[in-house]
Amino acid sequence: MLGDFESLREENKGFVNRLGYRLADGVQMQVNNGLQFRDVEVASYGATGKEKSRHRSDQIAENGLSVFARGRGWHHLSQWTYQSLSQKYDLESGAVSVPFSQRTAFLTPNNNSRRLSMTEEGGLRLGQADSLFAGGAISLFRYDTPDTGNFDDRDEWRSHIQILYRHQCRPALRLEIESSVNLYHMVYLFGERSADNNWNRILRLRPGLYYQPHPRLRWHQSFEVLANYVDYDFEGGLTSTKSHVFRKFSMDDSLNWRFADRTSWSVDYRLQLEENGQLFWQSWSERVMTTRTSHWVQARLNHFSRAGVNLSPGFTVYLRKEWRHDQSETGAEIKKFAGTFFSYGPMLRIRYAPSAKVHVLVDGVRRRVQPEGQPFYYINDLDVQIECYF
Repeated sequence: MLGDFESLREENKGFVNRLGYRLADGVQMQVNNGLQFRDVEVASYGATGKEKSRHRSDQIAENGLSVFARGRGWHHLSQWTYQSLSQKYDLESGAVSVPFSQRTAFLTPNNNSRRLSMTEEGGLRLGQADSLFAGGAISLFRYDTPDTGNFDDRDEWRSHIQILYRHQCRPALRLEIESSVNLYHMVYLFGERSADNNWNRILRLRPGLYYQPHPRLRWHQSFEVLANYVDYDFEGGLTSTKSHVFRKFSMDDSLNWRFADRTSWSVDYRLQLEENGQLFWQSWSERVMTTRTSHWVQARLNHFSRAGVNLSPGFTVYLRKEWRHDQSETGAEIKKFAGTFFSYGPMLRIRYAPSAKVHVLVDGVRRRVQPEGQPFYYINDLDVQIECYF
């Protein structure tokens, strides 16, 4: 008999040690050490009570060292971290996937993982109106399993670089240019999974303008260009190319006007152009498969009452058009319109804070969805959050 209910119980025990040292004027060092023991149990209940259960024991260790330095017009942070995780499962013999749901199936074998990471961040004031921020991180991750029938053992290498430039054009106008590069390389240690070895590269550029001519009026506009290249080490030919590319261009506009002491009006618009295709890394070429054009519009009226209630009714509209791309026998590109997706509806957000220790959020939206060539339907979303601080 399969269980009718599932329960997930988690017990954590451990300690964290933090030591801070003042090395010199403006230079601080911090040493972090932590050890955590976690016991997780998932159980299935039926008419006769608990019928099946599974356990997992985790041991987590973390050690870190960071040095922060600050001077006149500059600051710098260096951080090194080493983390290890050991997971051991206690499964009943013959019970691999049932009666538990996929979320709590506990199918992962015993495993050990380790991560070593290094982070560097810094900022520099270039003048009265200019400043530059830069940061980078590198991490090495290893995942091992003692199970001889499991081939998920792998090494992962990640790196991230981000640069942000700010220029105060006028007291009310600021320009920001942000760029970032993310690199990710995954290598499986066994030949059975080596076909999934790949590089993932994400390039991003985002300039933006911030304008506030009056304390009650704010305007923001930004553009973003993003390219994501996933390149597999081993391909199976032209027809079975797994490497792919995703490109995106987006434009965001935001306007906020506080026309009364406790009431404001805001409108947001976003245009997004997307492109998906097959990637041929050696020749640095692409075969376009899908293109999309999307529009978002959202308007809200925000009112703050003296009783601690923030009431925000609004309206949202979303429109997306999609095209599919193919090739003829002669190699010419064929572009076909795939359809339109259109939705709209009212929104309502209520925030209530009767005291500093209690916060309530109710966020709801009702959308009427009109797919291309299909009857319309409705999607209702309701999110309720209650936070209590003791």
